[in-house]
Amino acid sequence: MGHYFTPNIAAELGLGYFATNGSGSGTFDGVTSAATGDVYAIPLTLALKAIYPIDKWEIYAIGGAGAYFCNAKVSYSGGSPSNSNTVFEGFLGGVVDYNIDRNWFLGVEGTYLWAKPQFTIADVSGDVAIDGWTVTGTLGFRF
Repeated sequence: MGHYFTPNIAAELGLGYFATNGSGSGTFDGVTSAATGDVYAIPLTLALKAIYPIDKWEIYAIGGAGAYFCNAKVSYSGGSPSNSNTVFEGFLGGVVDYNIDRNWFLGVEGTYLWAKPQFTIADVSGDVAIDGWTVTGTLGFRF
């Protein structure tokens, strides 16, 4: 959801979801076991956009921050403990939109997120790097 303050400045409130997983082995309660790990995040973000309109195109830089509600779970032969954490992190990126008409647009957005929530699972603490690039395709409607 967004709002244009001027043709060159806008703000956007976002809500999303992303996840990742992996496998390996670890020592849990003194026993080495194969394990799988799952991490997901639900971001609630606020971004500012600096927009450069060219005919039907809009090219803009985006920067913002948000609360990332994260959960990590490790599954191994002795159980499936999990832990939650909320981190407040920032992101930067760029966007290109093509305005099909006054209300509809197509776009692509690339942003880089800095986020490393810390979890404690089975008495082991560590940072989980969920930072990196996100590329999003958009079919949008303005009203």
